[in-house]
Amino acid sequence: MADWPEPGEVVYIERRGENYVVKRTGDDGALPIPAPEESLPDAWIYYGGWQAHHRDDLSAFFEDLFAEMDAAAGGHDRCRWSPDDPWPHAH
Repeated sequence: MADWPEPGEVVYIERRGENYVVKRTGDDGALPIPAPEESLPDAWIYYGGWQAHHRDDLSAFFEDLFAEMDAAAGGHDRCRWSPDDPWPHAH
């Protein structure tokens, strides 16, 4: 919590098996990327929507963020609509 990203700061999160790595945007503003000699992770996401969170919000926040990352890598569908569905979408 003491080193929580600043609002608007972009971080890179990757999953390799059961292990997660978080990398912050460099001081030069460059987005972190895997090194060329590294294999690709199982899933990854860049996130820049940081806000002030309370400790009791963190578990649900990261559970949702990781679920979104895994969905983008072919995991459980997170209720995405097909392009031909009318707007606005609702449940």
